[in-house]
Amino acid sequence: MGLARPFATILVVLIVVCTALWGFAGAYVLSAVVPAFILGMTIAHARAPRDEGSHVRPGVLVLGGLFGTITACASVLLMWAATASEDVTIDVSHDVDGSPALIWSTLVDTSQRPQWNTWIVDLEPIGKGGPLEVGSRFRSMLQLEQHQVPGQHVITELAPQEHFAWTIEPPAGSALQRLEESIRIVAEDANGSTKLTYRLSYKVPSVVGRLFDRLVVRQSFRKVAEESLSRLASHALE
Repeated sequence: MGLARPFATILVVLIVVCTALWGFAGAYVLSAVVPAFILGMTIAHARAPRDEGSHVRPGVLVLGGLFGTITACASVLLMWAATASEDVTIDVSHDVDGSPALIWSTLVDTSQRPQWNTWIVDLEPIGKGGPLEVGSRFRSMLQLEQHQVPGQHVITELAPQEHFAWTIEPPAGSALQRLEESIRIVAEDANGSTKLTYRLSYKVPSVVGRLFDRLVVRQSFRKVAEESLSRLASHALE
């Protein structure tokens, strides 16, 4: 009886609060059982002297509180990731004092891509090369955080001075799928001002992958988008 009430209370609070914030996490709500049990046991032990005349053990309270808090945080993060969408889209825009033609000439020069696209370390055409077209493929080396990983780029859209898009095929076993990178060019006025919009979209099927994405990867990709657009603008205007 001493354990049942705090255990049930903590379990309900964890599930209800997370559900109210992000939605019901399905079977992943069971992850709340562990912290609820640990914290419930700790509370029951703290109450034991008053209820049964026994002595409190400070070590039990400290360790129980510590491990209960850690597992509660882990449970909350897991439910947060479980309710996140598998589909992620990052959009970043940048205004440039240059014409669409000037930006486009830099954008389609794939030999210059590693100079301004901050997550492409190396890029080389597969096959005979030649003029760019939909379906053109490239072998690439990508910089992800502190690691370099191989990939392949396949052009999916070429609309001169308007839109450039390609898919990125990550190595086998990657947590990310269906990566698509695009840059849209829009002339804003007759004075030569141009708006660039960078979009990176991808799919993260696994819950653990979505947790890592929300904590680390998404912020890293947004930084890539912002720095790449800034460098593209500077590089085109040199």
